[in-house]
Amino acid sequence: MGFASIPRLLEYSQYPTESKSINKFVAVEEKELISALSEQDSKAAIKEGKKNYQNLQNGNPDTPLKNVPQFIEAAIRDNFDRFLDYLQQIEVMRESKIIDEHDLDTYLEPWVEIIDKLKDTTRVVLFGYMGLVENEDSLTGIQKSIGKLFKGKIEFVEAEQVRQAYSKIFCVKQASQTNKQVYSETEIIHMYDTIN
Repeated sequence: MGFASIPRLLEYSQYPTESKSINKFVAVEEKELISALSEQDSKAAIKEGKKNYQNLQNGNPDTPLKNVPQFIEAAIRDNFDRFLDYLQQIEVMRESKIIDEHDLDTYLEPWVEIIDKLKDTTRVVLFGYMGLVENEDSLTGIQKSIGKLFKGKIEFVEAEQVRQAYSKIFCVKQASQTNKQVYSETEIIHMYDTIN
């Protein structure tokens, strides 16, 4: 995935195995991005998604995967994971001096600009997922590499901010499941930003 396609990460999720073109892509809203990247138990979410998919398929075997929110979130995480793998490879090349630091900045600047335009909660969740977190000891190898790549190019978030954001998101998810109420994207983002 080239840097020219970075904005697509924030807009689309894809299902390459779907047979019909119309079912291969789905537009992703900010609330779905936040929910996907803050998911703490993705295996349980996929298991629940499989049950939902089986229920949707009753009587209609052509039901597209994009009709199951858990599958949308899994596809979002897959897209970001692939992108983060590429960023890790770039960091390895930078450390090996295969890529010049100045040339690298040219490619990272559009990504930094996109991040700077995100709302606070989205930014914190994305940084938590990427590992752009200060004072965090439990980062994966990929997250540590990405942290090195972006060090000095963007201001990292504190680990406590990430924990608070995840806590807020968990509360909102629980409230929406308990109330069985569907909230608009604006309402959900507002809840994420206002829960103490």
